[in-house]
Amino acid sequence: MNQSPKRILLVEDNKHLRELICLALELDSYLIEARGDGREAIDFLKENEVDLIILDLFMPVLDGKYVLHWLRNEKKSNTPVLVMTAMTDAKTLLNIMECGANYVMNKPLHMEQISTAITKLLDV
Repeated sequence: MNQSPKRILLVEDNKHLRELICLALELDSYLIEARGDGREAIDFLKENEVDLIILDLFMPVLDGKYVLHWLRNEKKSNTPVLVMTAMTDAKTLLNIMECGANYVMNKPLHMEQISTAITKLLDV
């Protein structure tokens, strides 16, 4: 049985990091959509479905917490969300999980960690 590739939305404002993650995930045979801020992510998600969202927490225009709130409370989506953040204090991490994140990953990132988290979240 041939399974179609999983579609991932990556939302990251750092262009170089976004490009590196996209390249690595494409090499792992994922279909990647990339956006640079929360507004672009919401606009994309209003018209499209994905299997997983990788979401930076702190971005211009609309931050990751806003996107996560919109996704869970307005779109009513259960799409798995992996949040990336440099903020590792317990209060921030707890708040993000309470907002509906499925997994929180601390920056700096390692692709092995991202791949493992994606595999768990997509159950592949």
